Order: sequence, then structure tokens, then C-alpha cells
Amino acid sequence: VWCLKSSGINAEYGVSSDTIICQFIKHLLDKKEQGKMVDDDIECLATLFSTVGLKLEKECDNDEQRKAFEESFVAFKDLGSNSNYTNRIRFMIQDVVELRENNWVPRRVEAKPQRIEDIHREHAREEQEKKMEAALATKNYKREKKERKERQKRIARTGSSKIRSDS
Repeated sequence: VWCLKSSGINAEYGVSSDTIICQFIKHLLDKKEQGKMVDDDIECLATLFSTVGLKLEKECDNDEQRKAFEESFVAFKDLGSNSNYTNRIRFMIQDVVELRENNWVPRRVEAKPQRIEDIHREHAREEQEKKMEAALATKNYKREKKERKERQKRIARTGSSKIRSDS
């Protein structure tokens, strides 16, 4: 599993050849035809498709490559309807299918490890935003308070709560 996962990540960054990744996918899908596919194989396929699916799909230069990619993905998608697999595996397949339907854009951003400097920088930025919002709220409060006082003075001068429009 780790080998295929790291291969997918390498392919995403251009380190591995797309043909090698396609061969991995084909090899795993051939296990389905032989009836030897296990959960780990499907998990590898899901990882490969979610990691490099966009790249593989975009780099289909001709109809033959597009057809091969589409056939591979349809075969992978069909695994999700097989009740012999666990719900975890079927939902994993469904997530990849939805990822593709969403043009390979994930529903939520995956939390990645950050350097401590980045965390401090993000915290400082958030604190600055809070200060700016507080200052803006204070400014708005003062402006509204001033407007209320002016309104009260006008009301006191006119002796009525209605302000005359003909003045």
C-alpha cells in the first residue's frame, strides 16, 4: 500500500512516469477480473486516483488514452456497488467518484503538518484581524452614539419626536 501511495505522490510531482502509474492501475484492476482483489488493492486504487487522477485525466492526449482511463475509472467505480466489500471500502470508492465529479477538487482541505513559524504567523494574522474588527466595531459604536445624541438634541429642540422636513 505504502509503495503505491508514494508512487502516486511521486507521479503528482512528476517524479514517476504516468505509464507506470497506469500499469499499476491496470494490474490492480486485472486482479478484479481474476477474482483476487482484496480491500488493500481497492484502497491503493482509491489513493492513486485521488492523488493523480486529475493529472492522468488531463494528460490523455488521444481518444485511445481517454478511453483507457475512462474504462479504468468505470471498473473502479463498479467496485463500489459490490456488496461483498466493507462499507469503508465502498464509501472510499464513492469519495473518489465524487472527487472526480467535482473536477478533482476536494470537498474539504486536508489538514497538513505545519512548521511552528507558520503557526505563529497564522496566529499573529488572526490576532491582527480581531484587533481591526474590534477597532471598526468601536468606531461604528462611537459614530452611532454620536448620531443618537444628535438625534436626541434635535428632538429636544423641536419638542417632538418627528423631525420637520420643511426646515
